[in-house]
Amino acid sequence: MAGTVHQLTITLRSVKPPVWRRIAVRSDTALGEAAVIMEKAMGWKSYHLHSFDADGTTYATPDPDWDNDDEDEDRFRVADVLPNVGSKLRWYYDFGDGWEHDVAVEKIGSAEAGVRYPFCIAGARACPPEDCGGPSGYERLRDALADPSHPEHGQLRDWAPPNFDPAHFDVKEASKAMRFRRRDTIRQYLSDPVSIGPSVIGLHHIQLAMPEGGEVKAVEFYEGILGIPELPKPSHLAGRGGCWFEAGSVLLHLGVEADFQPARKGHPALLVDDLSSMSARLGNAGVEVVDDEPLTGFLRFYAYDPFGNRLEFLQSLDDGSS
Repeated sequence: MAGTVHQLTITLRSVKPPVWRRIAVRSDTALGEAAVIMEKAMGWKSYHLHSFDADGTTYATPDPDWDNDDEDEDRFRVADVLPNVGSKLRWYYDFGDGWEHDVAVEKIGSAEAGVRYPFCIAGARACPPEDCGGPSGYERLRDALADPSHPEHGQLRDWAPPNFDPAHFDVKEASKAMRFRRRDTIRQYLSDPVSIGPSVIGLHHIQLAMPEGGEVKAVEFYEGILGIPELPKPSHLAGRGGCWFEAGSVLLHLGVEADFQPARKGHPALLVDDLSSMSARLGNAGVEVVDDEPLTGFLRFYAYDPFGNRLEFLQSLDDGSS
C-alpha cells in the first residue's frame, strides 16, 4: 500500500453542529504518526494521550508501567487497521475530557505525483479549546461566549483562546498544521520517566524586541510580507505595546524595549514550504535576502525585519528541493 492514499473523514462525537475534517494521508503511515496528523487536522495541540479502537483491538502508545493488551500503534499502518473503503475506527483523545472521534475510510487511491501528503481536503467548525471539559464543558463555553449577559461570559471569554470562533475553519491552516508535527516526547516519557524527570516538551513562542511605536511596521512586515497573521494580545498585556503573530505552530511575539538593540546574532529560524517563493516575495518588497550555507537536510537564507532583527528561513530537502 506504499503507493496509495487513504481519504478519511474524522467526526467529533457528541458535539453539534458537527466538527469534522476530510483528510488525505499515505496508506503506509504508521498509526502513531497518523494520530498526530489527525490531531493537527482537527486543531488539537497534542497535549494529551490518545488511543484507537478498531474491531475490538486497542492501539496506543505503550506504557511499560501499565499492564494491558494494547497494541503498539507504531507497529501498524493506516492500511493495516483501515484496510477497505468503509472501514471504521474510534479515536479517543484526552482521557480526562473524553473526546471521541469517528474515523471512516471514504476512498483509497493511488498517490498523485507532485502532491504533498498529508493534507486537509475539507472540514467544518473549530476544534474545541484544550481542557474545556469535554462535550458538556464545550457546550457551556459556547453558550457563555455567545451571550454577553451570561454570568460566566467575562470569565470564559478571558479563558478562551483570543478571538475564538466556534464556526471558524480554514482548510489551508489545517493542512499547514498537519505538516509540522512532533510526537516523540510522550513515548520517551512513558519509556523512561525517571531519567527525563521534569522536561521541556516544546516551544511555546519566540520573543523578539522592537522599538516603541513600531507596531504598524511590524504588521506590514510579518503579516503583510511573511503572511503570518496578527494575533490580538490579551487585554491585560495590550497596554504594553508590541505585536503577536501566529501561523500554525509558530507563535512570534514582538515586545517593546526601551533601549532597543536589534538581535543580529541570536535569531528565530522559520520553516517555510517554498524557500524560493519566500525569497522572491521578500525581494519584491525591498528586503535584502542573503543566501546562507546549507544546513544538513535544509536549504536556507537570512534576512532582517524592519527593526534589524535577523531572521533565518529554511526549507527541508524532504519537501522536494534539490
